[in-house]
Amino acid sequence: MLPHLPRAICIILASHPSLILLFPLFLYQKASTHPSQIKNRILRAKAASTNSFETLGLYAAAVVAGNLVQVDKDTLNYLTALYIISRALYVFTYVWLQDNRAFSPLRSVFWGAGIWSIVSLFIKAGNAVA
Repeated sequence: MLPHLPRAICIILASHPSLILLFPLFLYQKASTHPSQIKNRILRAKAASTNSFETLGLYAAAVVAGNLVQVDKDTLNYLTALYIISRALYVFTYVWLQDNRAFSPLRSVFWGAGIWSIVSLFIKAGNAVA
């Protein structure tokens, strides 16, 4: 459900502009937002949601592998928190900041941090077995 949250917010705001007052200004700028921008944000939220679900299985497998071989709990917690934070930042950057293409490299950095945390979990699990 959580990966669909930005998409749901966009849809609600697009269909009920009076609800804008309930959300922070950085989420929805009424003066500068055009219907095409809202549509693009909804489409990007859908794409970010799909991308999140594509990496979720790999993340879950890495966490299970780390738990089974008893990887150090601090390392496990750090890498799982890094994944979750990087995914949240990825979605935010992709949905809200992509109107300005200068922020495109940030999206890649956040995606890479999430993948790095997954790969690191698998490496730590493999090292613990060896």
